[in-house]
Amino acid sequence: MKMHTLILITSTLIAGCSSTSNTAATSLGMPVKIQQASHALADGDLYGARSIVKGILDADPQNEEAAMLMAEIIDQEIAQEKAEESKQGGKVVDEYTDQEKKDAVKTWLERSKTLLGIRQYNQALFSAEQVFTYDPDNVEASLLIDEIKKRAIEDGKEEQLAMRKMVREEIQDRVGNYLQEARNAMDQNRKGAARFALQKALLLDPENGEALKLYESVKTKKV
Repeated sequence: MKMHTLILITSTLIAGCSSTSNTAATSLGMPVKIQQASHALADGDLYGARSIVKGILDADPQNEEAAMLMAEIIDQEIAQEKAEESKQGGKVVDEYTDQEKKDAVKTWLERSKTLLGIRQYNQALFSAEQVFTYDPDNVEASLLIDEIKKRAIEDGKEEQLAMRKMVREEIQDRVGNYLQEARNAMDQNRKGAARFALQKALLLDPENGEALKLYESVKTKKV
C-alpha cells in the first residue's frame, strides 16, 4: 500500500513538473516570437511578421502586445497599398476591381477586430466604418459596429465614441471647406492653390471620392 501511494505521489509530482515546464516554455516563447515579429516588421517583411503574430494570437487571443503589433502590421499594409496606388496615379473606389474591393474590406475588418480586441474602440469603429467605402451593404461591418458600441458601453468607454462623432463631424466640415476652396481655385485656374487645398482635404479624409477626383484632375492639368 505504501509503495502504491508513493508511486501515485511521484507520478503526480512528475506530471505537475511537466505541466509547469510546458507552461514556462510557452510563456518564455511568446516574448521571443514577439521579438521575431518586430524584427520582421522592421525589415519590411509584413507577411512574415503577420504569420508570427497570427500564431501568437491563435494561441493567446488576449495577448495585448501581439494585438497591438498586429494593428501596426495592418497599418503598414494599408500604407503600402496607398503608396502603390499613388505610384499608379491613384484610383477612386469606383475604379477598383471587385477583388480589390474585397481585399480592402477584408483588411479594414481585420484591423477593426484587432483594435476591438485591445479595447481601442474609437479606432476600431473608424476601421469598421471604412468598410462601407468599398461595400455599402456589408453586414459583417454593421454587426461589428454594433459589437464595438456594446463593448465600449460595457467597458465604460462610450465617451470615446461620442467624442469621435463630434470630431468626425468637425472633420467633414473642414473637408467641405477645403473642397470649396479647391473648386474656387480651379475656376480661377490657380492650380497650386487648388492642389494645396485638396492635399489638406485628403490628409483629413484619404478616401474622399470627390477630393481624389479633383486632385487627379489638377495633377493631369485637366482644368
